[in-house]
Amino acid sequence: MSNLLGRFIQDTYDLDASYEITYALRMYLYLFLDMSDLAALTWNNIDLKKRIIRIDSNNMHIIRPLSKDMAFDFSCLKVGSHSEYVFSLSQFEHISTDSLVKEIKLMGYSLNQLSVKSCLQTANAMLNAGYDLPRIGYYSGSSLTRWHLRSMGCVYSEQIGISENDFKLIDEWSIFLDWLSVTSS
Repeated sequence: MSNLLGRFIQDTYDLDASYEITYALRMYLYLFLDMSDLAALTWNNIDLKKRIIRIDSNNMHIIRPLSKDMAFDFSCLKVGSHSEYVFSLSQFEHISTDSLVKEIKLMGYSLNQLSVKSCLQTANAMLNAGYDLPRIGYYSGSSLTRWHLRSMGCVYSEQIGISENDFKLIDEWSIFLDWLSVTSS
């Protein structure tokens, strides 16, 4: 699975698609968001100071931590944005889920291979195994498991919040994906 994720990130640099679709797909593995939530992501969903994404989806309140790198990338994207949507086709229209799915299939991948659940399982396994990679430390799986259960769709209140360890874990995942993208062939 790890090589697949690294190849997918590499392949996003060779896409013949719009900038918005390319960048959405490039960020997809880093965010643990469903395709529909990613496509319709608005700037109101993102709190760059707190490094979180808040989404109300299917009667659930979802909060995701942002890695430092993703927060930086979003702040750069926001500078030139004239739309309420992060990945917009126009000022009032966001990219479609279908366009993201179509591009993934054209790249030769299936949605099952790149599902949020598959990515979370890979992140869980990577962190539980204590990968000895550059700048990747060891964390016990307990916090990621808690985060994993919440991010798999369990409803939880904002009072529960996201712990500092959750931010460490998402930063480690981001570093791991970056490492995979340059080492996978």
